[in-house]
Amino acid sequence: MIGFTMRFIFTILVALWCHLSIAQTGKSADEGYSVGVVPQFTSEQISQIWAPVLEEVGRRAGIKLNLLPSRTIRSFEIDLENASFDFAYANPYQALIAFKKQGYVPLVRDSLPLSGVLVVHKDSPFKKVSDLAGQVIAFPAPNALGASLLVRADLDAVHRISFTPKYAASHTAAYQSTLNRQTAATGGIEATLGLLNAEDKARLRVLYRTRETVSHPFVVNKRVPESVRLKVQNAWLAISADPAWNERLAKIPFDRLIKSTVDDYKILDSMNLEKFYIAPSN
Repeated sequence: MIGFTMRFIFTILVALWCHLSIAQTGKSADEGYSVGVVPQFTSEQISQIWAPVLEEVGRRAGIKLNLLPSRTIRSFEIDLENASFDFAYANPYQALIAFKKQGYVPLVRDSLPLSGVLVVHKDSPFKKVSDLAGQVIAFPAPNALGASLLVRADLDAVHRISFTPKYAASHTAAYQSTLNRQTAATGGIEATLGLLNAEDKARLRVLYRTRETVSHPFVVNKRVPESVRLKVQNAWLAISADPAWNERLAKIPFDRLIKSTVDDYKILDSMNLEKFYIAPSN
């Protein structure tokens, strides 16, 4: 009887501990954690690129990471500002705003800097930035940092030209509009330009490069326990150091991952990007 009572009490204590653990984190071991990814590419490409990587990160961290797709960059920004994701891959300015509004903090980032590029069709008559005055220019979204905010800020403050922006659903769609001669130019970044197929890339010409800043981070919401954060951070760093994963990481694109903190991104507050940032609305 005593043995049965002790086993019963032990069972109750274990159940209570599990309940409290889930209540504090909002997650169970089986449920896993949600991951949002800014949709620089099509949803199919995002799934192909990210699903196997997140599976491996989760395996090494001992948790389950669930990719939560976003149809557009705008919908991703809304979800990020509403703290819908436990983890997310965001552009630097999105990450800084998410830190201020929801307490997201960077875990890792690429060691290479980020800059924007302005590309035109290789056969276009545009030879210098001033030639684009009054033209329609494609951007993946208003708040894409390198591809949109930095490019638009430079066109305004450095080159002082007016233009008509046309926002696409992704980097891929923005490049396609210039390839199809629907727009005079496209704002992008070197990484996504490099991931175009060889034929499309050869049909584009880089007209201008912006100033450099820090690259996209992988961030975590403040509600995720510190122990889980550290496991995920260490898993990312381990994968980055594993040559077997170089090719897959390059498609994100990640070159060499390093630890990151929000201090890496505070320099963005001094770049006057708020003039061009458009807050997402539900």
